[in-house]
Amino acid sequence: MDMSLELDVRRRRALYRAGHRGMKELDLLLSQFARARIADMNELELCQFEALLELPDPQLHGWLVSLEPPVSDDVPKFVGAVRAYHGL
Repeated sequence: MDMSLELDVRRRRALYRAGHRGMKELDLLLSQFARARIADMNELELCQFEALLELPDPQLHGWLVSLEPPVSDDVPKFVGAVRAYHGL
């Protein structure tokens, strides 16, 4: 599979996952952000976004909505990007 096709498949999968987490607030925040930005993500950014999607809902919700500070330095880059996109 060529690289651009593989990235396209990963983008579609990430877009789907962003809107189907199970927590309505996160579904809305992440899917709106993904629809606006995912087509422009390069491979590194897509990896970082996929890492964000792997976080447990309570932790991600806390970082995005409840303003709980991240407890580690390995916070995915897109926590800040999603917050900024939504004006949080």
